[in-house]
Amino acid sequence: MIGVLLSIIASYWAGTYVGALSIVPWLLSLKKRDAGLVAFFLYALYLGNSVQVSTVYSYSSLIAVLSFSIAFIVLLDDVLTERLLPGRRELIAVPFILLGAIFPESLIVGGVVVLVSRVRFGRIANAVMGVIIVAFTLLRETLDYAGSSLVQVAVIASIGIFTFSLLLFWKNFKKVLLFDGQ
Repeated sequence: MIGVLLSIIASYWAGTYVGALSIVPWLLSLKKRDAGLVAFFLYALYLGNSVQVSTVYSYSSLIAVLSFSIAFIVLLDDVLTERLLPGRRELIAVPFILLGAIFPESLIVGGVVVLVSRVRFGRIANAVMGVIIVAFTLLRETLDYAGSSLVQVAVIASIGIFTFSLLLFWKNFKKVLLFDGQ
């Protein structure tokens, strides 16, 4: 449910209504998780078409990308775990998320608090996040110029590939058969 709230507030800051559609995958996942995952996939495709970001290195674009990314991950976790109400640790994040309607930075803080309370990050994941933050800080002046979109795509793609390869070696994946008539 927190993922739906995060998505709605993040879409408010991006100036689109797509976040209101995040309730559909969550409600479908309460009935049947497979239907919720299919609806989440369709929501992700529609969200990708509706949110436009020219560069990741401007402040407003970075706020939009971070808030949608965090909301997207939390919503996916809500769909996968079929959560109806937030956990006790996650209630700490609710005031930050509600303040996110006024201050977008507060929305990001609330989303990070929810992620930290749900996922136990290891040392390697913390190191990866630190390297990404340092890389974006060091490269922000060199990558934000006219015609640098190819370089920006390369930087973002390399971070995605590195994160995917890290996830492949993570030991806490569970094998789940989809569409098996649960």
